[in-house]
Amino acid sequence: MSTPQPRPTAALLLFCAACLAPAACSSDGRSADGDSAASDSLARLLETVPAEARAATGPGGARTSAYWIQWSTCGEDSRAETAAANGGRDAGWILVDDLLADPGIALGGWPVTTCRDAIAILAGSAADPLTHLARQLFTAKLNFEAGSGRCQAASDLVAAGDALLASIEQSAAATATDSTDAASVAALLGTYNADVLCQ
Repeated sequence: MSTPQPRPTAALLLFCAACLAPAACSSDGRSADGDSAASDSLARLLETVPAEARAATGPGGARTSAYWIQWSTCGEDSRAETAAANGGRDAGWILVDDLLADPGIALGGWPVTTCRDAIAILAGSAADPLTHLARQLFTAKLNFEAGSGRCQAASDLVAAGDALLASIEQSAAATATDSTDAASVAALLGTYNADVLCQ
């Protein structure tokens, strides 16, 4: 019998104390244009993260899911030819496909191995908390592996997202608490992917 996956601990969810409704952010984690309420919600959400946890350990450069969709071999408006013409990964022109091959990316306990699977995750709807969490978590992992700067809060959020998805997969059902936690983690991961969380 397999060992049950641990639930995200209170420490891992520390930065999710204030839940931001998914509608308050666009799908790439930025505040909706012209919506001051969304901007206020985002500001309040970021205030829940201690300054020391937001201290960047390197230069920024995190990218949104929309960016990674383009920088793949199978996404809409693919830039794969541009990457190849400029020297590819060795010259810093990284595609999703490169990261799937080495080092490989997984969500919870599920490995993502093909470009089509990756794009399906990156294009997932923000309306469903679990789908939105998968999207933002996968985007953050791509950013990590591509060498984007990070901070302790971003690392803890990735760990929390993985633990939550693994726990839901183990139980084969999501509770209302799971959905609330997923929305909170996804919202804050969205701020990382928008290059805002780590300063």
